[in-house]
Amino acid sequence: MKKTAVVIAATAMMFCASPLMAQDKMIKDGVTMKDGKVWTVKDGKTTEMTQDMVLSDGSKVMTNGQVVMKDGTTKMLHDGESVTSEGKWKMHKTKEERKAEQMNKDMPKQP
Repeated sequence: MKKTAVVIAATAMMFCASPLMAQDKMIKDGVTMKDGKVWTVKDGKTTEMTQDMVLSDGSKVMTNGQVVMKDGTTKMLHDGESVTSEGKWKMHKTKEERKAEQMNKDMPKQP
């Protein structure tokens, strides 16, 4: 029984190896915030952001999550938000939001 639990735990850890696995499928190139950290996504590969970067649209993203748009306005990335390399903002659903959504789909409809 312990052996089965260890195998299950190891398998689960393999699937969680990339901290943004679910989000990688949503943006191919850009920057995203997850668990208070800023991550870069390049060709679908995610790495922790270690230095400021300029997006292709001219927006600048800082390692603390602050984004200076090309028009000079500033915004702050929050958990679950991403900015594509073209400067478009996206909001990703959290695991809890996806689970609640699935539960609502599975519930029988009232007449």
